[in-house]
Amino acid sequence: MLQLDRTNLVALVTECNGPASHVAILARIRNIPAISDIKNVTSLLETGDHLLVDAEANSVTVAPTNVQVARFVARRSQYTSLEPTAAIGPARDSVTKDGVRIGLYANIGRMDEATPRPGV
Repeated sequence: MLQLDRTNLVALVTECNGPASHVAILARIRNIPAISDIKNVTSLLETGDHLLVDAEANSVTVAPTNVQVARFVARRSQYTSLEPTAAIGPARDSVTKDGVRIGLYANIGRMDEATPRPGV
């Protein structure tokens, strides 16, 4: 998962990983739609198959029709327009509600993990 080339990666569909697996967690962190634990998916799909992966509905459609694609695109544009965005401002001290200062640390191993993401 950490070494996947994201150039053409749109979504992940896995056969053995569950939604709480390391792969699923890393996909969520990187905003990659992922559907896990699809039994026999590697034998059901072939190289070159066109898929519609709807992680919100937890569904994979092989060879979607134009109508299915249009419906998905409409839902997706509605979802992204409702997605909350985080305001990036000056750094502030990390303090609990009762005034106790705490350290805030991050485990960043790749440059894309350090980039602020909308809604986070």
